[in-house]
Amino acid sequence: FMRALAWRSHLFAEAWTTAPQALGASLWVGPDLGPLSPAQLQRSGLDRADEDLPAPSRARYVAFDAVRDVVDRVVPRPRFYLGVLAVDPAAQGQRLGERLLAPGLAGADAAGLPTSLETTKEANLAWYERQGFTVAASGQVSGDGVRYWVLRREPRPR
Repeated sequence: FMRALAWRSHLFAEAWTTAPQALGASLWVGPDLGPLSPAQLQRSGLDRADEDLPAPSRARYVAFDAVRDVVDRVVPRPRFYLGVLAVDPAAQGQRLGERLLAPGLAGADAAGLPTSLETTKEANLAWYERQGFTVAASGQVSGDGVRYWVLRREPRPR
């Protein structure tokens, strides 16, 4: 699943990683990328991303369509969307997350557009709030009851 998301960002959107070691990555969708065509889904692997997931994870993957609908409602397009921000746990505390977030936020600010993301980890909320995000919506994923938060960041003047 993560491989397909990374390919989607690499092929059709934006992907940022740390260097020289890959200790973290951020995967972005900018305002110009709408829903992927069947050919784009196939090329990225997202058309079959759930095939390798265990049954409970597959059910959550399908249930997250409703969360994407909430994101679209509370942060309508055009927008920048942060699909993934991940840092190796051993490298956390080195401000890598901020550095991986910076290029996407700079693009959103330059375009005068909001940024959105969702998280299922309540512990992430304070960190994202320090980066300028606010909670725009929250709820539970149907089926397994996992909580989620949709966050929004308004563009900052340059």
